[in-house]
Amino acid sequence: MSRILVFAGKKQSGKNTATNFVVGYTITQLARAGVPYLPTRFTIDDNNGELIISIPKNPAFTDEEQPQGEGVLNLFTPEPNTQTWLQDCVYPYVKPYAFADMLKAAASAIFGIPEEWVNGTDEDKRRLTKIR
Repeated sequence: MSRILVFAGKKQSGKNTATNFVVGYTITQLARAGVPYLPTRFTIDDNNGELIISIPKNPAFTDEEQPQGEGVLNLFTPEPNTQTWLQDCVYPYVKPYAFADMLKAAASAIFGIPEEWVNGTDEDKRRLTKIR
């Protein structure tokens, strides 16, 4: 049975941080239960809320080649190898969605607002348009 958990709030209120926590907790619990290729440890960066995971074992590497340590897991990265791993190993169990991304893309396309204005810094997002 699928479950949906929604985080709503003002910008910079911790929605992505909460999502990162839920994903990190879920995948590490699955790893401890024996699901392969998932990290066994996670933490949340205190400064920016990023999800930091222990690098999971990759069968493509020998023990000597296997990367060690921790890394930031960006759940929305366009990087192909990470997306493949997410699709195969993480998303069958837990998948985040960013609903505002579709609204921003629509506003950009329909009203001709540059994408960096809707996805950029706070200063970019406060720019005035000629739309009334």
